[in-house]
Amino acid sequence: MTSKTALVVEDDEGARYLLSKLLSGNGWNTVCVESGQACLDMLDEVTPDALLLDQRLPDMSGLEVANVIRSRGGDAPIVFVTAYVSAEFVRQVQEIRNARVLAKPFMPETFLTRLERCLPA
Repeated sequence: MTSKTALVVEDDEGARYLLSKLLSGNGWNTVCVESGQACLDMLDEVTPDALLLDQRLPDMSGLEVANVIRSRGGDAPIVFVTAYVSAEFVRQVQEIRNARVLAKPFMPETFLTRLERCLPA
């Protein structure tokens, strides 16, 4: 079985570490970056199977990053992992192809199930 790769975009070092450990402990390869621009730059080097994207990044919002990714033809599933969830935010995420929201805090099992549901069969 080939491992999947997740691009983790999270400015909080602790949260980035925890997401990476959770994923790697469940068979995923992870690439971690701390900003929206670093994410966009990294996409020139890796083709992830999924993106885990914080909404509040130091240089741009997660929604902005997702929209740039989609405008460039990127089609990997995007899971917004954020503590800042509002009805408006959820509506905006629903407008992005193959994107979901997972509110922090979450249980590891919930996170992994939500991520797996986003992936193609």
